[in-house]
Amino acid sequence: LPFLWRLRDNYPQLKFCHIQKRVAQSYIRRGVSIFLCQHCVRYLTLTKEDADHAKHQWPAFLWSAVRAAAESGSPDIVLSVYRALPFLWRQWWTDAVLPDAFVELTEIVTTSSAPVVQDMTENRTILQKELKQLTLGSLIKAVDGTLIPTVLCPWGCSEYCHKAGSAGLDVFFSECVLPSVKIKMMAGTKKRDCERMQSARSDFLRGSPMEYDCLAYNPKWRVLPSIAFFKGKGPQLLTCRHHDGGTHLKYLHLPSTISTTVPSPRPNQLSPAV
Repeated sequence: LPFLWRLRDNYPQLKFCHIQKRVAQSYIRRGVSIFLCQHCVRYLTLTKEDADHAKHQWPAFLWSAVRAAAESGSPDIVLSVYRALPFLWRQWWTDAVLPDAFVELTEIVTTSSAPVVQDMTENRTILQKELKQLTLGSLIKAVDGTLIPTVLCPWGCSEYCHKAGSAGLDVFFSECVLPSVKIKMMAGTKKRDCERMQSARSDFLRGSPMEYDCLAYNPKWRVLPSIAFFKGKGPQLLTCRHHDGGTHLKYLHLPSTISTTVPSPRPNQLSPAV
């Protein structure tokens, strides 16, 4: 469970209480004070149906996933997890998940793992707000640099952040980030949710942001896997609008283009000869 927000080096950090729900509830019954973040408070006090919602569970899920990767002892698995966490996010977990026992892995994460997943929450929120208000002056500022299809769908499509669909964060980690590590899914996630992600491109997550294409060869317009917070859902993986929630279809994916991504509502249909 996540434990207490605090500010460190100008970024918010999550600390964690290593307790189970039943243990925490016994403390509460005995009148023992425990300082918890809002997610844990809701998880412990709401009814099971409400507490098991992804918007309350996501910090605990991510902690358990990152911890499972660290305990695997494999640098490759640890790197794959940290590449999938936007830069700000990884600061919340590094100290709690990679303690002194994992000094070698901490060094690897610090020096070798530029994030390949971008957090589009701010751009998405600003753009949606301005498109709703339609105030010309602020709309011009909002669309400059944000109204560009830089969201990479797991199936290879490019999408605008304000038009994007979504898939569960735990489904993304289970099928794309940690397919070889057993992790506990969030309550409410069904087997069919994972099945709808299984036809995604195998190269959706790559070793470095530099391995992803840029629109019009502009390095500021790099098309990357993206995550954003949705009201009432918590953080979600962004997809294109056509793959919202995944797909039951099976795909034969073409190799990636050797030059740059072609903006398209569908996956690239240009490929080098094989």
